[in-house]
Amino acid sequence: MKFDILTYGQRDGIRTLRDSFIMDLYDRMVNDGSDKTVFYAGHIDSRESFLKYIKNPSLAFYVLTVDGEVVGMTWLDHNEDKKAYNHFCVFSEFWGKDTVKLGRATLGRLINMQYGGQYVFDLFTGIVPVWNTLAIDFAVACGGKNLGIVPCGIWNAKKQKSESAAFIYYTREGEDDNSTDAAISV
Repeated sequence: MKFDILTYGQRDGIRTLRDSFIMDLYDRMVNDGSDKTVFYAGHIDSRESFLKYIKNPSLAFYVLTVDGEVVGMTWLDHNEDKKAYNHFCVFSEFWGKDTVKLGRATLGRLINMQYGGQYVFDLFTGIVPVWNTLAIDFAVACGGKNLGIVPCGIWNAKKQKSESAAFIYYTREGEDDNSTDAAISV
């Protein structure tokens, strides 16, 4: 299996992926039922709001492929200094099929990105609802560390209340050369 990461961005004024492609990714989340989990805070509720969110210049968005097939996506937001929030979404067709290997390889590649001889990031964090044990277990299996529970750490739009969340973090020191697990090209 060959894992690849497609970087979404703009080169010479032209986007690297079509708007319709990005909105189709959101549609796949909806079809899988994962949109309600990924965007539990309620700020993304349509393919148009997803597209607008992804086009935010402070957000880094990547499409994940295996053997040329799109299997998921990951993005980094709330970038500050050398840290960012990391988000993953893997589509149902790939659930249980080397998902952890994909996650470890992706995180390894992203945490090791350099610009001008300096690492771009030293820390990725995530706030995961405590009820989402599947996501917490996935993050830990990918090399993340569960620091503990943050009371009122997330907003649940459906319930209209704050809920406890696990604070997950990932550092370069925490990864054990995951970049060699698979061929990744950006």
